[in-house]
Amino acid sequence: MPRPHQNTTKTALVRAHPVKVREDAVKFLENFAVQNALILPGRVPAFKNPDLLLLPCEFTKKSIHKKYLAAVACTTEAESLPYSSFTELWRELLPNICIQKPRSDLCSVCKLDTMALSKLRSLDEDKRKGLLERNMQHLNLVDRERQFYKTNIDHAKLSVENAYNSTPTLNKSAPCTFSGTNHYSFDYFQQVHIPWDPDQVGALYFLTPYKIGLFGVMCEPLSKMALFIIPEGSATGKGSNQVISMLHYYFQNLGLGETEAILNADNCVGQNKNQFVMSYLCWRVMVGLHRKIILHFLVVGHTKFSPDYAGGVFKKIFRRTPVATPQGVADCASKSSILHPVITGSVDGKQQAVPMYDWQSKFSQFKSVPGMKKYHVFEFSSDNPGVVLCRQQSNGDAVTFTLVASDYCDENLPPTLPSLGLTHKRKSYLYDKIRQFVPDVDKNELCPMPDLEPDASTEPSADPVAVTTSRNSHDEPSVVAELAAEVVDAVDDVPQHDRLRTPKRKPPKCSNCGTDGHRNLPSQCPLRKNETRLCKKCL
Repeated sequence: MPRPHQNTTKTALVRAHPVKVREDAVKFLENFAVQNALILPGRVPAFKNPDLLLLPCEFTKKSIHKKYLAAVACTTEAESLPYSSFTELWRELLPNICIQKPRSDLCSVCKLDTMALSKLRSLDEDKRKGLLERNMQHLNLVDRERQFYKTNIDHAKLSVENAYNSTPTLNKSAPCTFSGTNHYSFDYFQQVHIPWDPDQVGALYFLTPYKIGLFGVMCEPLSKMALFIIPEGSATGKGSNQVISMLHYYFQNLGLGETEAILNADNCVGQNKNQFVMSYLCWRVMVGLHRKIILHFLVVGHTKFSPDYAGGVFKKIFRRTPVATPQGVADCASKSSILHPVITGSVDGKQQAVPMYDWQSKFSQFKSVPGMKKYHVFEFSSDNPGVVLCRQQSNGDAVTFTLVASDYCDENLPPTLPSLGLTHKRKSYLYDKIRQFVPDVDKNELCPMPDLEPDASTEPSADPVAVTTSRNSHDEPSVVAELAAEVVDAVDDVPQHDRLRTPKRKPPKCSNCGTDGHRNLPSQCPLRKNETRLCKKCL
């Protein structure tokens, strides 16, 4: 007869843990989350649970289970759940308790309140009550501003759906041709570097490749974001002039031509929340490009919104795609259905597809809003031109300020700003250090041979390209170009492993006689050869 298995007479109920033990584990997790969790309404886009409790990233499930075992050992209960059953119970019954990932941009008020709430037992009744009231006021403010942001998006979606039979696309539209409301959000993203390859060479990690700036304007009703790709050579800065210029380009070439626009941005003073952005929105209403504009800023520390989601989609595609040119970055963004790439200029900065205007000089006569930082809602209307209506909160009392006279009607655009371009030093760095990592097809576009500086013929240069060109400066331009092309081909023909070979170390220098080639040792320095050396026994 075959030998029967020992577990044939046992059932799952026999192997299960008692209900009392499971209840105690759930109560431990709930109490632990109440004491240590962060409550951040609308702050974490990865979780959709409104009752989310985020444990600090310093905790792990293993460390929490050890605390649970220590708590059980202090009681009379002898039985406790093992780690696998503990985590399974956590996952099934308490999915709203999560451990957050490491972050560097948490709200300072929420962080300080959480640290203070953990010490409530040591505070008296009045301080405890005041701390709880202050924490709840901040959370209610964050929740109210987030709800105002979501309500505006829903209202804009309904307005677009009623005006169009099908979902419109990002296309050029005349101003005020769509009598409805649309919602936009804009923000800068972290820049990327090219050439980029998922299988990165170790040496490239310690270099500074060509920089690509990213700026996005999100149209929430259409779930489309225009991703402005800003090459390093065509950049003109990162201030209000650039933000306004890209917003102006978007409204002219990609907007729906709405009469009322609601804008959202973060609280960065140098880029978004400043005098010139307010003056630009006021100017658009006064010249008839919009009839009403509302600019809303979320609470500091709780500014995660739609552009961050779209930027994350781009970064997810970018990190696994080899890219060597700005056009490659645009092709990478085109793989997502929610991204519409726009390249602002050429690699060398000689051509600008998106003109950058000097808006600061145009709006120099506009007044600024006193105490602008404390306001979060700004409203401009054609019924009251030249005036901005400000609120500290979405439901707060309105305060009006006059920015310019109501008869202002200058519709002309300001002069364009030239691109900063690349310095000769930066071009030489890209050519000497980065060119070897660029594919052969894109070498001359991303890292071309740098031009000679005006005084390069009078100064000695160790660069073989510069030496060759300076020696033949009296020749015809065609001859110089041929010689430069030969040098470029010679550099490209060098094997990759030879170009990555580390340079030789400098010869040592003697600190006694000051000559190179030896060290300060009696056996090497000629001035110390006659020194008497005693053995250890004599000493």
